[in-house]
Amino acid sequence: MTVRIHEQKKLKESAIELFSHYTDIEILKSELESLGFLERVEKPTLVVMENPDLELYVQIELIPENNVKGYDILTFEEIEEALR
Repeated sequence: MTVRIHEQKKLKESAIELFSHYTDIEILKSELESLGFLERVEKPTLVVMENPDLELYVQIELIPENNVKGYDILTFEEIEEALR
C-alpha cells in the first residue's frame, strides 16, 4: 500500500492541533474519529487509535477524570523502525 505522505503529514498536524485544544478524552476520541481514526484499545489509563488508510497510530495516556496526561502520534513506518 502506498501512503500518501502529504495527507499523512496533514492529518498528523490536525491531530496534534486537537491535543492543543482539548484535554477531555471523550471529546478527543470524537474529534479523532471524525478524522478517520478507529479506536483499537481502551483501558482506564490508555487509549489507542489508528488511521489505517494513512497509517497513523495515536497512543493517549490518561489520568483520573478522563483527562490526557500525554500522547504519541506515530506513523506505522516509525513503529516498524523502532521495532528493528
